[in-house]
Order: sequence, then C-alpha cells, then structure tokens
Amino acid sequence: MKKRTAVIIISVLSAIIVAVGAFAIYQNRKLVFSARVNQIYGERALNDLTESLSAMEEALQKSKYATSAPLISRLYTDAATYASSAVTALGGLPYSTYELEKTSRFINAAGDYVLYLSRAASEGELPDEEAAANIVEMTKTLAMTSEGFSQVRQALADNALTMDEYGACSDDGLKDTVGCELQVVEEKMPDFPELIYDGALSS
Repeated sequence: MKKRTAVIIISVLSAIIVAVGAFAIYQNRKLVFSARVNQIYGERALNDLTESLSAMEEALQKSKYATSAPLISRLYTDAATYASSAVTALGGLPYSTYELEKTSRFINAAGDYVLYLSRAASEGELPDEEAAANIVEMTKTLAMTSEGFSQVRQALADNALTMDEYGACSDDGLKDTVGCELQVVEEKMPDFPELIYDGALSS
C-alpha cells in the first residue's frame, strides 16, 4: 500500500514538473515572440521617424529659396505633413512621450508653426524676417536631430544596439540600447526659440 502511494505521489509530482516545465517553455517563447514583435515595430517606427524628419528638413530647406507665395505655402504644407508623420512614428516607438518629451514637443510645435505659415502664404502673405529666422533655426535643429536618429537607426541595423522596451538608460550603466542613444540625441538638441503666432502651440 505504501509502495503504491509512493508511486502515485511520484507520478503526480512528475506530472506537475512536466506541466511547470511546459508552462515555462511557453512563457519563454511568448517573451521571445513579444521581444521580436517589439523589435520589428520599433525598427519600422524608427525608420519612419528618421525619414519623416529628413523629408521635413528638405521641404524647409527648399522653402528658404522659394519666392512665390503658392510655392512657399505648398512646401510648408509638405513640412507640416511630414511633421505629422514623424509624430505618428514617434508614438510607434516603445517609449513614452515623457521619455522623448523634447523631441515630441519640438516636432509638434514645428509642425503647427509651418502649418500656420502655410495658411498665411496661401493668402499671399510671405514670411516676415522673424518667421524666416525661425525657419532657419528650425531647419538646423531638424538637420541635427535627423542626423542623430539616422545614426541610431544605422547602429540598430548593424546590430550594435538593441531595441530596449523602456527607452531610458538604467542607473546600473545599461548601454548600447536605442533608448539610451535617442536620449543622447535629445540632450544635444538646442533650445528652440519661442514662437509667437496665431496657432495652437504658440509660446
């Protein structure tokens, strides 16, 4: 009787061990799959963000040499559209807007500002000296940020970085992650001048 009881106990324990092992394997595969999905979506969002910022910069660069109001309006509209795409891509990264607050604030403000200038140009009003100076500064910041993000994207493609989930460098010195490098890019961004205009994000 004792032997039979022992066999039953061993059988039950074996079944439990197998079940726990199977669950652990399932959870591990689930985590690996989740990490892979996070990596794929993160890479796509980073690509879209970099390309949108680059296209926005290009549109603003062209606008500096445009002389007709309709052309200026179209270029500013293009820039605002790319800003919207950049904001969408930023939201696709596995980081909160708080962690990339400076980038998010700049893109939103820049997009709203050029949209305001686009409407003014569509009514025949060319950018004044102050607006032209703001566009120059905005273009410089875009160029710097776009280049920084492009380098991060290339490092990720070269497997020199990993797409971390939280986007913040840890206190224990975690390095070689996309989040850490994006923070470095943010820290190098210059403070953008106050924008006084008839728009939602006016300073």
